[in-house]
Amino acid sequence: MKRSVLGLLLTLSCAAAYGQVGTSTTNCFAGVAGDFHCTTTQIAPPPPPPPMPVYQAPQPVVVPNAAQLQLQQQLLMQQQQIRIFEQRQELDAQQQVVSAPKAAPDNTDLKAAYCTGVVEAQLRVFRPASTNTATSSGLREQQTAKLQRLRAYINPRLQTLDPAPLLAARAQGMADWPLGEKQKTQCFVECFQGEGDHSHCAAQCDGAGEASQHLKICEKLSFMPY
Repeated sequence: MKRSVLGLLLTLSCAAAYGQVGTSTTNCFAGVAGDFHCTTTQIAPPPPPPPMPVYQAPQPVVVPNAAQLQLQQQLLMQQQQIRIFEQRQELDAQQQVVSAPKAAPDNTDLKAAYCTGVVEAQLRVFRPASTNTATSSGLREQQTAKLQRLRAYINPRLQTLDPAPLLAARAQGMADWPLGEKQKTQCFVECFQGEGDHSHCAAQCDGAGEASQHLKICEKLSFMPY
């Protein structure tokens, strides 16, 4: 009985002596046989309290006075005027580029445009290649290659040259080819109606009429620089 009471007193006294230190608790016991031992229990620290909200005073609303409002309006007007001025400058630059005078085409340009019309007129009367003979099909391919060469030369120059003379030359070429063929045919008919040797008819009718003479420049395109 005394030992039990003594153990109880030692337990209480050790708990009071050691207690909770930091994050641990120590308990001591005295056994029946007079032995004495202690046990330590870890205790998790309590979570920190949430931070107190920081009070922020409302920011005062600054109301601009009449002078400040007038200054702001003036700045906005100046910015708008600057934007309008820049847009006008851009439009003026574009108009100057569009309205810039273009160079007049030279003799080579006019001949290339004229022959373009001639070859286009020739290709219009050809039948589709599937129904052509070998001779006419070869002629069509030859004329097609000639047209591609003419366009490869004249088309890039249209951006810097006055197009009106070039269009007129092309239209004249398209009109001269059927007219030249008609003049040549009439010459052959008249030549073969005569008596005697007709071997001179080919040379006589080659270039008969003004249109046929103009068409000769488009036979080999020797006037082109490349």
